[in-house]
Amino acid sequence: MANPLKLYLTCVRNTLEATMCLQNFPCQEVERHNKPEVELKTSPELLLNPVLICRNEAEKCLIETSINSLRISLKVKQADELENILAKKFLRFLSMRAEAFQVLRRKPVQGYDISFLVTNYHCEDMQKKKLIDFIVQFMEDIDKEITELKMSIAGQVKRHKYSRRLPTEGWNFTVEKMGAKGKRGDGGGWKFVSLPDGSSRPLNEVEKMYVRRETPRRRRRILP
Repeated sequence: MANPLKLYLTCVRNTLEATMCLQNFPCQEVERHNKPEVELKTSPELLLNPVLICRNEAEKCLIETSINSLRISLKVKQADELENILAKKFLRFLSMRAEAFQVLRRKPVQGYDISFLVTNYHCEDMQKKKLIDFIVQFMEDIDKEITELKMSIAGQVKRHKYSRRLPTEGWNFTVEKMGAKGKRGDGGGWKFVSLPDGSSRPLNEVEKMYVRRETPRRRRRILP
């Protein structure tokens, strides 16, 4: 792990350990309701000052805290247009499965790519250290995943770029000899492969399969 990323994640971890001190607190607006105050923001006295941690202009983390909930919003690094597309597709894939992660917010905060919402119920059911480890590990892995996807696509593009080059032994061509009636198909001749050296050979089983697929079938006539 690179040193700047390690310092960034360490700062996020220390901030989460200091702010993830949540407790049960009923809503002051509606009786017998317990809503995340960081989402409602109806009582300013229950909110703490948000903390913004920036690694650079394109990668940052916003931590908003209240008495009974904590919201973490992440801005993922997107250096070019390809990373922008990959990040949107990958994070949308995760957001559509937010229920499986429990703490993942289905819709991110405006200006960020993905958001987490931790309530006092999560802290009661799960270990605080495990929650923090999950969020920090997610921040570390998301950058690796996007980089690996980008390298995989770049390798596929390079492979397709050189896949149509002339082979060392030359190209093979499929030739169809016309029959006695000068027709193709059932009334015509037969197909064979012409090799670069001028010789020929019959079709193998795979080539015959493709020929059968390309052979048009007669349509059935529908009688009135």
